[in-house]
Amino acid sequence: MQKFFLLFVMVLVIVSLSMAVEIDLGVSIEVKQVLEQTLACARLSILANVGVFEFDIPFSQVWPSERKFEFVDPLQTYAGFNFKLPITILYVKAGLGVQAAGVIDLMAGKIQGWDLPSKARLALGVSESGLYLEGGISLGFTPALDNLFFCPYASIGVVF
Repeated sequence: MQKFFLLFVMVLVIVSLSMAVEIDLGVSIEVKQVLEQTLACARLSILANVGVFEFDIPFSQVWPSERKFEFVDPLQTYAGFNFKLPITILYVKAGLGVQAAGVIDLMAGKIQGWDLPSKARLALGVSESGLYLEGGISLGFTPALDNLFFCPYASIGVVF
């Protein structure tokens, strides 16, 4: 079953790369908590879109009020699908992904499918002259809806 799953993922990657119109690569900031108009925590990550695939690779978390900076485990990466609807230089984007560490735990039998950390995004962006700027809402959740949080995010980067 695992070999079939890996083969399916490889075929999906090859097909999407052959159909990919553009590749977006940028840096995003996601505000984790806002309490009493102060920024409690922000997560910085690399946001990459290759065709219909989306990768959100965090590299640090910042707590401005505590003046604290820490690196994030690379397995906290989210991978999934995004759908981009271009409207002139504007676009609307929706994405859905799952956490790499959660998938590893699921395959090892440590968690059930209802406990898999997932993320959905809805954004409005502008893409012009090889650059893009987008902002929207990020929704972190588990399919059982035990852990559910909304937070704003913004991303800026280049388009290939």
